[in-house]
Amino acid sequence: ERESESFDHPKCAGDDGLATPAPKRLRSAVGIVHEKNLCVWCMKPEDTKHLEHTGKLLLISYITSWNVFKSHTVVLEDDHMRDRINRLIDSVTDSFRTEIRYHHKCWLKYIGAYQKLPVEEQPNLLNQVTFREAQTMFLNHARQVIFENHEIRTLQGLLSDYKNIVGTYGFPTLCVKSSYLREMLIWEFGDDLGFHVRPQKTESEVVYDTDGGASYIEATISSLGISSDQLIENVASRLRSEIKQTTTIPWPPQVAELEQEENLSTLLVQLISSLKKPRQVEHDNKARALASMITYYVTGRPTITTTNLSMNLHGLTRSKELVDTFHKCGVGIGYPLVLLLRDAWALHDIQLCAECPNEIAENTPGVIIVDNDNFRNDTLTGGDTSHRTNVMYVQSLTLEHHGYQDGERVKNRRVLSSKLKEITKGMTAHE
Repeated sequence: ERESESFDHPKCAGDDGLATPAPKRLRSAVGIVHEKNLCVWCMKPEDTKHLEHTGKLLLISYITSWNVFKSHTVVLEDDHMRDRINRLIDSVTDSFRTEIRYHHKCWLKYIGAYQKLPVEEQPNLLNQVTFREAQTMFLNHARQVIFENHEIRTLQGLLSDYKNIVGTYGFPTLCVKSSYLREMLIWEFGDDLGFHVRPQKTESEVVYDTDGGASYIEATISSLGISSDQLIENVASRLRSEIKQTTTIPWPPQVAELEQEENLSTLLVQLISSLKKPRQVEHDNKARALASMITYYVTGRPTITTTNLSMNLHGLTRSKELVDTFHKCGVGIGYPLVLLLRDAWALHDIQLCAECPNEIAENTPGVIIVDNDNFRNDTLTGGDTSHRTNVMYVQSLTLEHHGYQDGERVKNRRVLSSKLKEITKGMTAHE
């Protein structure tokens, strides 16, 4: 095994406590390590003849670029270049203050070779990886599992990963302690990484992404897969199941059935109420109306609210367009159902009043049916208009309530209209 180097923090302050400016040129036994005005790879200046294309020197100014730059040295075939760049990386205390520049074509050549390296070929680099490069591989692994996958890892678990990755390349890891790893992680990630001390002293600290989760609790939730999208899916799945089990009105409903209190999902009503006023105990009519419309949207079955809305709208305006518009918005039943329901109610009333008495009985409810028969345009208010109408007055012989018997509800509009016409043919209107 190779002799392992110890992880030491680079000095980032001078004797007076102020940050020391990065030198313009770094030298070592291998010659110039870094020159701010030269490409870090080919060590050539800007090509003034081709500035607009490939000759301009670009600056590493993003942390993601710096991370991939630190990792790419494992694929460098030029030993002199690799040694020089490794020394440069080791000497850097602030990657952006060091001002590392490059030609775009050089970036594509060297960084591109690293990014195209298949994972299965990485073991072939066993005899080429330096200790710093092995540590960089571990840090890339930590960056992926904590910051990209938002996993919650213990410090002891990361230490095991460290020994696995670094040990694979022949470096001793037996003496590496969790305190050493903690110091390395803090140096690399700073405040972006959080350490949660657990109550039991025998249990390792939990390492998490402070930016991604903002707190240990939120980071834990994120690691369990409860992202915003997942949270919505969880709520939708629970509500969908409860809404579909809700009993809606039988179709076609009687008028009395539309006057009853609607059976709605309690959870759905609570959710809608909480969106406006958290922890609200009493649910107002608006919340229940919205819950009814959502139930209609989810199940596709008419509800009391959506049926009443369309029937009232049609009764006031006689407008097919308005009814259809509300239906397309999901807040009311369609125009064909409105017509079907009106026919159903008329048929039901006729069936309850099969015989018309010679004289109108006193103190007995009756049904008056009035409708235009001149096909003139209807208006919203009816002001300054006149219509020829037919009027039918019908009374029941008894006050007994007759509901639908099982199997009597006719749902097909054509069958219902045909049945209504047959019954009304033999009826005589009374003045």
